[in-house]
Amino acid sequence: MVELRYRNAFKEVDEILKYTDIDLVNKIPKKFINFLRANMNNDYEFNVQEGLHLNKQNLSEEANNILALIYRDYWATEEEKEEFRKKDEEERKLNEEKLEQKKTDVHEYHIDTFVIGDDWKGKFDFLKDEGCEVVYLPRTPEISTTQIKKDLNDKK
Repeated sequence: MVELRYRNAFKEVDEILKYTDIDLVNKIPKKFINFLRANMNNDYEFNVQEGLHLNKQNLSEEANNILALIYRDYWATEEEKEEFRKKDEEERKLNEEKLEQKKTDVHEYHIDTFVIGDDWKGKFDFLKDEGCEVVYLPRTPEISTTQIKKDLNDKK
């Protein structure tokens, strides 16, 4: 089952899409919209404030993130998509530097087993050369470690 905050966000996005130009809505795959509607919290009350710009609406962070993904994947111009790709590439390069840090951590902290989600399968096999067992666990679709980390940091 999808967490309540995401079910509420799906409802918010669905409501926003009702006030969105039909040509834009038609660019979103039906499967995606059907997923939102099948998983949204129908008991959640969210009302779009007509005439108020989208960034002034009282949207949850999750709904804003979903709308950002919709924009990136379905509404952005080719130039914007290219800019997103460049930024993603820069971020990947930074993450590769962080991967190298894992080797140091294995030795410094005497780590003998490294466990991570299977969407990273193969990315950490280099740690085996450092004497560390690498275990890839299946992902749980409704759980985001990125979101968990963010939530934990927000509590600090």
